[in-house]
Amino acid sequence: SLDEFARLTGDAVTAVLDSDPGDLPEVAQADVVVASRRGRNAADLEILKILSTLDTVESVVVVTSDKRLREKVAAAGARVTPSGSFRGRLDEALRSTR
Repeated sequence: SLDEFARLTGDAVTAVLDSDPGDLPEVAQADVVVASRRGRNAADLEILKILSTLDTVESVVVVTSDKRLREKVAAAGARVTPSGSFRGRLDEALRSTR
C-alpha cells in the first residue's frame, strides 16, 4: 500500500483521486486528497493546484503516465516518474518487508 511505502521509505506520499471512492482503509503515513472539482482530469488539475501552493517544488515527484500532465508538472518545476517505474519501486519496497 502507499501508506506502507511511505512508512518504509520515509517519503512523503500524497495520493490525489478524481473522486471520493467511499470507504478507504485508514492511512497513517500517506495523505489522500480528493479533487475539489469533478469531471475529466479532476485529479490532474488538483495536482497542479497543489504544486502552485508550494514554496518549492524541486523535491516533488509526481507519478503519472499522462503525457499532458507530465509536461505541465515539469513546466512547474517538479519531477515526474512514470507509473510503471513507481509500481516497480513500490513492489520492491513492500517485498523487502516479507
